[in-house]
Amino acid sequence: MTGGQTFDAENFLSLFEEVPVAVCLIDAADRALKVNKAFERLFGYRREEIEGRPLLGLVIPLGRENEVATLAEGVRRGGKGRLETTRRRSDGSHVQVAVTLFPASGRSGEERFFAVYNDLQELRDAEKDLRRAQDKYQAFFENAAEGIFQSTPGGGYIVVNPALARIYGYNSPEDLMNSLRDIERELYADPGRRDDFIRAITAAGEVRDFESRVRRKDGSVIWISENARVVRRPDGSLDFFEGTVTDVTARREAEEALKASSERYRSLVKSASDGILTLKDTAVVSTNLRARELFGFDEDEIPGLCLENLLPPVQPDGRPSGQVARELLDKALAGAPQKIEWVHQRKDAAWFHAEVSLNRFDAHGETFLTAVVRDISERKRTEAALERERAHLKLLFESSPQAMVLLSPEGRVLNVNPAFTRLFGYPSADVAGEFNRNLIVPEHLAAEAASFNAQVNAGRFVSKETVRRAKNGTLIPVSVLGYPIELGGRIEGIYYIYEDITERKSFEDQLTHQAFHDGLTGLPNRNLFTERLNRAMERSKRRMGYNFAVLLLDLDRFKRINDSLGHLAGDILLKGIARRLESCVRSVDTVARLGGDEFAVLLEEFATSREVIDVADRIRHVLDKPFTISGNEVYCGASIGIVLKTQGYTTAEDILRDSDIAMYRSKESGKDRLAFTRRMHALAVENLRMENELRQGLKNGDLTLHYQPIYSLPGRVLQGFEALARWKHPTLGMIPPARFIPLAEETGLIEPLGEWALAEAMLRLGRWRELLPQARSLYMTANISSKQFRQTDLVESIRLGLSAHHIPPHLFKLEITESVIMRDAKTSGDKLGKLKNLGVHLLVDDFGTGYSSLSYLQRFPIDGLKIDRSFVSGQGDARENREIVRTIVSLARNLELDVVAEGVETREQLESVAALGCLSAQGYLFSPPVDAASAERLIRLAGQG
Repeated sequence: MTGGQTFDAENFLSLFEEVPVAVCLIDAADRALKVNKAFERLFGYRREEIEGRPLLGLVIPLGRENEVATLAEGVRRGGKGRLETTRRRSDGSHVQVAVTLFPASGRSGEERFFAVYNDLQELRDAEKDLRRAQDKYQAFFENAAEGIFQSTPGGGYIVVNPALARIYGYNSPEDLMNSLRDIERELYADPGRRDDFIRAITAAGEVRDFESRVRRKDGSVIWISENARVVRRPDGSLDFFEGTVTDVTARREAEEALKASSERYRSLVKSASDGILTLKDTAVVSTNLRARELFGFDEDEIPGLCLENLLPPVQPDGRPSGQVARELLDKALAGAPQKIEWVHQRKDAAWFHAEVSLNRFDAHGETFLTAVVRDISERKRTEAALERERAHLKLLFESSPQAMVLLSPEGRVLNVNPAFTRLFGYPSADVAGEFNRNLIVPEHLAAEAASFNAQVNAGRFVSKETVRRAKNGTLIPVSVLGYPIELGGRIEGIYYIYEDITERKSFEDQLTHQAFHDGLTGLPNRNLFTERLNRAMERSKRRMGYNFAVLLLDLDRFKRINDSLGHLAGDILLKGIARRLESCVRSVDTVARLGGDEFAVLLEEFATSREVIDVADRIRHVLDKPFTISGNEVYCGASIGIVLKTQGYTTAEDILRDSDIAMYRSKESGKDRLAFTRRMHALAVENLRMENELRQGLKNGDLTLHYQPIYSLPGRVLQGFEALARWKHPTLGMIPPARFIPLAEETGLIEPLGEWALAEAMLRLGRWRELLPQARSLYMTANISSKQFRQTDLVESIRLGLSAHHIPPHLFKLEITESVIMRDAKTSGDKLGKLKNLGVHLLVDDFGTGYSSLSYLQRFPIDGLKIDRSFVSGQGDARENREIVRTIVSLARNLELDVVAEGVETREQLESVAALGCLSAQGYLFSPPVDAASAERLIRLAGQG
């Protein structure tokens, strides 16, 4: 069985059939196992057309075959499996969907996933149209003819538009912003003028037509006119200034040049940036440059022009242009200034919209009219575009399936669409002018709604899933999208879009529960347990006297039960254990299944450690009782590791690690429960340090071989040596094999250690044979670990070593334990046969302590037995040990095997094993293991007789 984040697919299928979103159960090969009704509606397939078939080519377009595998891999690593992509309908059309992958498992144990599809096209279309409108509004700001700015009271620009950059002679707004850091010092040509601006705007809240001389980027000085206002924060404090800038250099220069001239010229100067014409009745007397540019005439073409030459035959409203002009001229000549928007005509017959002001003035006894013409074509185009956008937005607004509300910047309702009325129950007429927060925002979310409005009013989009209240008081889960309506840098309104996500949230809640609970037992899984453990750690930091403890349980016989009675029985047992564990704790405590047969318990709010021990005893007691499964009584105890003193921990992982250490110490010691101590952690850290130093010692050559001599009995003639590894630690000195050999086996270092020992033993024997004639008949024995024995190149490496050092194979003997041989009898037989064919002699080490059957002595090519030292050293105290040695010697004699007695330390032991028929022995009575130089001396002495 698997624990963790999966859930029982068969039990869940009954739930997803009526879910309103498309769901498909798939296997690891992207084959559709089952689809729901919503899936049929979305993709147009009947379930009999798709169930049991691969999705690739049907729903998944060709070329996207790796998407689901990538999502699945992300889910396996504990991440989120979500992707926005394209899928194919049965009619060949494509649909944009968000695919979300959730893990699922059935009783078969096969890997499966739930693929959830959400159609994104409709929402994306709406968002695309809305963003397009926003982009157009931004374009108006970017393309405005006037300079637009926001600046700080301290003299820095916040934002500027391209027109302002052009006015000041910069290449772009960015160029201006990067170059102008201090407006007062770097921009204004007249000292103190910025201070005048600050005083005027802060006193009145705004300035109109505030004119100043400023320096352009190239150093030239121009005149500008500023219209600006103060923007304040919600608390009333000054935030920034914003306004427009017009280049009035031409007008100011005209004013200076014409100051002493007649009233006619003074009138013209006031509007020098516009087209100016002087009329005598309908005849054009003079024009300024701008007027000639507007109408496309050269200066020498002006004499002889009349007003009719500058007008189309009719105006857009159908009235004859001449008639309209005559009426305006008559009124102006009568002394009534006129202002009108109409259409003018250029020399090339092209039309343009203009705003025209007519004023009478008298000079030299004659009456004239001044016509000031301003080209408003851009404004008219903008207004037309705005009107089209408004119509488009209104259509979207009214027909959108999502609930939409249009608010003022202050949050008052300006309009709601029919979908809003359907969702929340408020007709448009009932809510106009009301604050949106008073209508649909629950009281506990008032701050959230205020934050939304503040962000949108700052020009940002907001998107969140939250809750809103209907007119009848029902709370509705919704997805909220809010965005600003911005014109010319000002927020003119707010749009909110609400989508009812009630059904999706309900479905997600079910999936979330499955993600944080074990699908088999219903208990919290590792993720939820870790989360609650982290919360307990936080509470312990905040609350004096708050205590919590962690119990980690590992079932002792679960695998045997699972293998013998089957996985279904194992599932029933795990459920039964879960219920019994829950019966031992309180509601404030947490029982979790971490995976497999591992459970954990979080105990909170206890007064003394005795309460924790009592819970552990109750758990042990209830688990010691038998379980009845399919008519069979089964027993399944548990080893329990306890972490009581939790105050010093900083992470949940550390607590689980130490409870795991305590649990394994409990299992090793045979105790039902064991509380974690700092000594356990210190030992674990010490083992890790020792492992790293052993690994380094192998690289640095800190390990060496010692050699214990083996003598014949009864004559005590030197026959050979057993090679034994020793570790000379650079700071700790000589470390005994009992300390580092088990560590090497546990960590896998035994393989490189064993390879080195074999090579070193063969090298040493080869040198002795070469240098010492007395060593020509001596043999060497070396131990082989289980991992080393399983190496595929073992036989070949030994063959190469013997050949390289000119060693007859029968003089090199390998010692192998019974357990290594019997772990995989067939493979062991093949390996031993190859070694035997090589000529190497094979000895069974520690004989009598391992495998209970002796049949392998006949099955495998064994050459000798080494009697374990426990039988040799115990002969004086136990008659049974003596009989065991006698039996081993007799067995070896009958099978024609050599026998070596290990661990002979006293003369009595020597006499005993010799009397029983042992022909070889080794032990401290003869010599302890010695280094190579000492071994050479023993060889020389043996040669002297």
